[in-house]
Amino acid sequence: MKPPTRLRRILESGPKECQESISAVLIGRVKDSAARVVPSMGTWYAVGVRIIARSTLTRFVERLAGHKDQRAVKAALDSWFHEVKRADWKNSADVKARYAHASIVGADRVVFNIKGNAYRLVVAVSYQRGSVFIKWLGTHKGYDAIDVRTVEYASETNQD
Repeated sequence: MKPPTRLRRILESGPKECQESISAVLIGRVKDSAARVVPSMGTWYAVGVRIIARSTLTRFVERLAGHKDQRAVKAALDSWFHEVKRADWKNSADVKARYAHASIVGADRVVFNIKGNAYRLVVAVSYQRGSVFIKWLGTHKGYDAIDVRTVEYASETNQD
């Protein structure tokens, strides 16, 4: 398979110019609005956060069908998802800088207030890997009944 003309011209240039040009080309072709960084060894690193699993959020909203809060909760969760997806968190201070009302619980747990604190979203954050794992989502009342430090993901989200 022959590389595209622009890439072929870049590959034929000198090593330093080649690497700089390839980086520029690859960074210009970004998927899902997450920036890409190409170090000298050729490995790709995504700048942004991977959220596992969005289906948890959508299932929760679907279970609210007919509830007066459904549209507001969907909008709040969609907004949270898209903001976090583009985040570049290195530590909990970065989370707190963007979400002042978020609660940092331990080294990897963060609790987000959804829809004016009516709902809570508990996540585990791996700052090194750039990933967020949704552990629990439910009402404020349901949140009071769990241990946020040890709660694990369940296939069913909680609501009252």
